[in-house]
Amino acid sequence: MIATKAPIGEIINYIHKNPTPYGTENLFKKIESLMDLIVIRTKKKGVNKALDSLMDDLFKLRFEVIDNHELVGSVFEQLSDLIEDRIEKQYSKSTDHKDLEYAFVNAIDIYGKIASSIIEKVSNNPFVAINNLSSFEYGNIETLLKSLPGQDSQIILSYLKSSIVLDYSFIVSELIFDGELHINKTEISRLYSLLKNSIEEFAVYSNVFKLWSPDESDESQWMRNIKIRISVFEAILNTKHSSSDELKKVLAA
Repeated sequence: MIATKAPIGEIINYIHKNPTPYGTENLFKKIESLMDLIVIRTKKKGVNKALDSLMDDLFKLRFEVIDNHELVGSVFEQLSDLIEDRIEKQYSKSTDHKDLEYAFVNAIDIYGKIASSIIEKVSNNPFVAINNLSSFEYGNIETLLKSLPGQDSQIILSYLKSSIVLDYSFIVSELIFDGELHINKTEISRLYSLLKNSIEEFAVYSNVFKLWSPDESDESQWMRNIKIRISVFEAILNTKHSSSDELKKVLAA
């Protein structure tokens, strides 16, 4: 899984809020269509069920965005200062969802550290390895990887899924912060858990593939959780007879 400097979910959010000059009319329409679907289905089905029904849509759109290299670069230039400012402030004084906002900026901060490491280690061009994926549907890739023997295919699938879930969590959070989506406290709590778990999983898999390692001096609560999950996951991987079911249990912790 290749990362961009800013989460794709945040790039999509930024284009949604700033339609010109960021993106073609066709891309903007697709983004608006996805946003409408997210709002409608989240209200009707809840955060988790809406996500399940939107995996293909999220997968396709994220690669359409990534394929537009100039767009991603232009948006990131605008986003970088905004992201740094939010991390420094931790959360907006005016927000009605301080816990979610705190989780949001923590996840953005951790993502940035991981993405910088991935981009540096993989290639000078972070888009090279993903061009061919945009022609597939998520469901087809999921079916293919599940059919392959061994642990590696399951780990790759879980890595891909964690990045899509993370993008979804960022998008839904921003819609809530901006007042475009209103959900009850139970669903807010589920979104918080989804955001926290997806960034932790993304971090664990990035470490498994030796694309990123946590800073030993970082003892923040979220980073401690990630370090624990990495240690447990490594222990399971090093067990000769570990099964994919055991791996799933560890990552669902």
